[in-house]
Amino acid sequence: MGAMFKPPSDISFVGTLETAKIKGKNRRRWLLVNVQDKNEFKSQLLNRDLWSQSDVRDVIERHFVFWQIFRDNLEGEHFVKFYRFKAFPCICIIDPNTGELLKQWEFLSHFDFMKEMHEFTTQYRFDAEQRKSFDFTGLTRDEFF
Repeated sequence: MGAMFKPPSDISFVGTLETAKIKGKNRRRWLLVNVQDKNEFKSQLLNRDLWSQSDVRDVIERHFVFWQIFRDNLEGEHFVKFYRFKAFPCICIIDPNTGELLKQWEFLSHFDFMKEMHEFTTQYRFDAEQRKSFDFTGLTRDEFF
């Protein structure tokens, strides 16, 4: 039974948020973070039903550094407090260059995960010069604020 809900240690980055961000920068990959709560069965379901799927693993390998952390360890507490997460498990995407929280979800089914990742990888490009940006030139003060 325990093997069925085993965390995906073979695809998970081991280290701190800062070292995961460095790896993301170096590999030119976004950070895909999964914060788990040992008391929430949905955390176990993510391990069994999402992170174990070959197409999910393929998406992670091509676009992300995957970092799974428990909310009650020191690094998890810091992450949860900094990004102000309240519901668990949570899945989010972090820009490793800026630390900006780009996307966040509480729980995703396999279908929803694949849909969200397709939308994200279509909308966002890792290279800064390719990122979508808003041109602020020509805006009045009122339009800017």
